[in-house]
Amino acid sequence: MANLTRSEMRTEVETIVDRTNLSTNVNTRLQWSLDEIAGRHPWECLHTENTSLVLQPFIKAYTIPTTIRAIENVRYINDVSEVGGYLEYKNLDEFVDLFPYPEGQAESAPTCWTRKGSTILVNPIPGTDECSLVTGTDSNVYACKVSHTAAAGNCPITGASYATYWALSTSSDTADTWATATEYFCHKLYLIGTLWPTALSGDSNTSDLDRTLDRAIIYLAAAMVFEMIEEEEKASIWQDKADRAVERAWAMELGFNVT
Repeated sequence: MANLTRSEMRTEVETIVDRTNLSTNVNTRLQWSLDEIAGRHPWECLHTENTSLVLQPFIKAYTIPTTIRAIENVRYINDVSEVGGYLEYKNLDEFVDLFPYPEGQAESAPTCWTRKGSTILVNPIPGTDECSLVTGTDSNVYACKVSHTAAAGNCPITGASYATYWALSTSSDTADTWATATEYFCHKLYLIGTLWPTALSGDSNTSDLDRTLDRAIIYLAAAMVFEMIEEEEKASIWQDKADRAVERAWAMELGFNVT
């Protein structure tokens, strides 16, 4: 059995509030409910592992992929063997206090991280031991994003497949001259965390959350609609129902995952 569609969820909410003239408002609150419930617990269906962030010399800030809601752990990995240690997490205030000017420190493999808005900050700042930098045929600097042996086909920027292996870099470190048959490499940040659920923008976009949470999403959306139309007592009742539905679903997930 699949999750309910947005239309089916909306019909359930409209039945609860006994109103059928608030479709747009209900759709909005179904989305709000989905996002809120997704953040209540680290639901297994939203677990993600991401290796898209390539370390670049002299770059301390890395943009978090927009699909990721929360980050639990960050590892430093080799692009080929994908092994590496966990970076130590520090809250932003502690990170800034400890490393007020990381650019002035020696470049090295990162050992700790923090989150600042939509970016990850690392310390120490990577150097050329963490990523190959070369000058492209257009005189721009490129950072390796996939470890490989250089050949004419992956030369930046004349090689037909160069974009698979190289990314335009803003690093201020000195770049090498690209040379064929050279082993180029990169290291990456391996993010472990949870995703934002797929937006409920239509009936084809059902919730990424397990179908056991459909009821909680509907109940919470109903509570929000009651709040909107200023029926506070009913809003409180359906908020409580939603909270209980979420906790029952979480208890079920924990039970299924016992080893």
